[in-house]
Amino acid sequence: MSSTKYQMSRTEKRIFILMSVLLGLAICFIVFYHLKDIRFYDPKGTPCGLKMYFHLYCPGCGGTRAIDAFLHGHFLHSFRLQPLITYLFLYFMSYYIPSLLLCVGIRKRKINYKFYLYALWGMLALIIIFFFARNLLMIFGGYDYIGECIRFWQ
Repeated sequence: MSSTKYQMSRTEKRIFILMSVLLGLAICFIVFYHLKDIRFYDPKGTPCGLKMYFHLYCPGCGGTRAIDAFLHGHFLHSFRLQPLITYLFLYFMSYYIPSLLLCVGIRKRKINYKFYLYALWGMLALIIIFFFARNLLMIFGGYDYIGECIRFWQ
């Protein structure tokens, strides 16, 4: 019985090349980021309307600080600030690594794209659950790990 190798389609190859370029740019950015010790988060930056008027965190609040923590190797702190950043990294790598193995011929089976569709729905669920959990813990539990909105709710 011979095993046949799955050939990537033209679209799959284009997506793989695009992801490889993005990964290369990300690696260059991370090297530059660490050489210059850049910080993204500016506490005096543009305030979020939801935070300013309703004293609640928006679904994306903490994203910039989470990227900063993630790039400095503080993965747990990054996840605590905004789990979407870690989820996006894992999502990207779970697609890229099998594509790479398929491209070089180590992987023989076609990639199951339904998994990635379900993972996107999981990402949306994560955003919604995190938004409510973070704000409800702050309002009713007095727990605000970012520390910018708790003064209003105490």
